[in-house]
Amino acid sequence: MPPRGYAYLISIIGGWGLAWPMIKIGLNEIPPWAYRGLMLPVAGIITFALAWALGEKLASPRGQWGLLLVTSLLNITLWTLFSTLGLRLMGSSGHASIIAYTMPLWAMLFATLFGGERPSWIRLCGLALGLTGLGILLSGELGAMAESPAGTALMLAAAISWGAGTVLHKRVDWQLPPLTLTAWMLVIGAIPITLVGLATEIATLQPISVGAIWATVFVLLISTVFCWFAWFQVVRLVPVLVSTVGILMVPVMAVISGGLLLNETVGMREISALACVICAIALVLIPFGRARTN
Repeated sequence: MPPRGYAYLISIIGGWGLAWPMIKIGLNEIPPWAYRGLMLPVAGIITFALAWALGEKLASPRGQWGLLLVTSLLNITLWTLFSTLGLRLMGSSGHASIIAYTMPLWAMLFATLFGGERPSWIRLCGLALGLTGLGILLSGELGAMAESPAGTALMLAAAISWGAGTVLHKRVDWQLPPLTLTAWMLVIGAIPITLVGLATEIATLQPISVGAIWATVFVLLISTVFCWFAWFQVVRLVPVLVSTVGILMVPVMAVISGGLLLNETVGMREISALACVICAIALVLIPFGRARTN
């Protein structure tokens, strides 16, 4: 990747890693449909404003409406909805993220079957090592998964939809500038969630604490506006397997930040998983001779 790609990736890891406990804090006081139904369109409007301020043309995606609708549905609507509802049902924010970040496995499957990518054995080893790290984290949560099968199923559905959306996004030669494209996806993806939230939960909103407000502002500006823009840029710059394995650090960061902010467990299991994920990222991102992903 060029230097800006590494900067984007590091920012994503930090922003999305911290987002999981922040979302948990917000969901403790705000119903899930209202939480996302209000946040996503605001994020889209902010992104449109940033695009306009930076001189991007706020054009409509002529000839690509169908692709944009499907990509927005997979990357924004289904991912956001499934992950939010699943997180609300599961006890630990960090460990909920572990299931969601099996996404690279699904992305690799879709990229191989439909995207024409042929990963090298080194990068396949990196994927296996990264998933091993997630498996180490998940080994302490098997009981919690059994107690919340619906939450587990929702997080898995979120991972599959995001993996499919990532591959589709990579395959399209988008005719829109980066920020404008991100803004369109956020707004389009928000529509069904916002409609349901307005119809079912907005009227039930109660005053929320200062902590929940700040947590929601962080999720809105950092993990939604900035990190989605950065993610689509990384997907554009590198093959699917490279981008998806690169973000396997996110659930490790989520577990650590959950321990710091919500007193969730952080021990040798988490440290061992961190070591596996760091090695996995190194295998995927560092060039080794002629090994590459076509």
